[in-house]
Amino acid sequence: RLTGPAVISVCGGRPSGLMLRILLDSFGGTLPADVVPIFANTGEEAEGTLNFVREMAERWSVPIRWVEFTRDAIPDVPADLAHWREVTYCTASRNGEPFDALIDWKKYLPNPTQRLCSEWLKVRAIHGFAASLGFPVKVVRDPVSEKTATVADFVNVLGIRADEQSRVAKQRAKDLVELPLVDRGIVKGDVLIFWGGQPFDLQIRPGEGNCKLCFEKGAPQLRNVARDPANAAALQRNVDREARIGATMKKRHPFRLIQDFVHRQ
Repeated sequence: RLTGPAVISVCGGRPSGLMLRILLDSFGGTLPADVVPIFANTGEEAEGTLNFVREMAERWSVPIRWVEFTRDAIPDVPADLAHWREVTYCTASRNGEPFDALIDWKKYLPNPTQRLCSEWLKVRAIHGFAASLGFPVKVVRDPVSEKTATVADFVNVLGIRADEQSRVAKQRAKDLVELPLVDRGIVKGDVLIFWGGQPFDLQIRPGEGNCKLCFEKGAPQLRNVARDPANAAALQRNVDREARIGATMKKRHPFRLIQDFVHRQ
């Protein structure tokens, strides 16, 4: 039984959707006021992901709040939690605007070792919004670098499955993190069975994922996703970002080469 204050991170995938349904059922269909589901939009999600989040909210009568990163900071808020704005399904960015705003601000590209996109577009945007609702935060100091950071002092609920062992181990080492799917032993097959019995489902291409051209995908998977003409604009945005910053997001696989490969096929 989850106790607040807590944020349910609704990433837009099937596992987080099942997690939300489980939590709704555990509270009799209505979440407490201090247990808030939040979806963070990067502007690079598949349209099917946005539709899926909206449909869960409407069909299950649950108010999922939408936020996204903005370079403009909110006044009188700790700087590392001040770069967000609340949006809706209709006003959410769909052409990578939050992603572009972040890299143009930082003059740096996210990569597998420094995932700026997850940190700023997801985690800090969600935590900043939660703090605006009155959820507690605290300042921590790194004993080595002596840098300080403002972090959540409330429960974060994540939709990680029991068979995602490396992700589970990483999150289990943290305080104030709940993993309902792991606690119930839910694996990928269970998630697919659940959604197979529902009147709606996530409508995206296999392998596409919520973030269509995420650099964490393997090169063959990226090429496969990039072949879809619907993703041509997103591919061009990544090519332009790497050219603008003068670096690559994926070592040895710049998006320009992925684009060239697709055009040759």
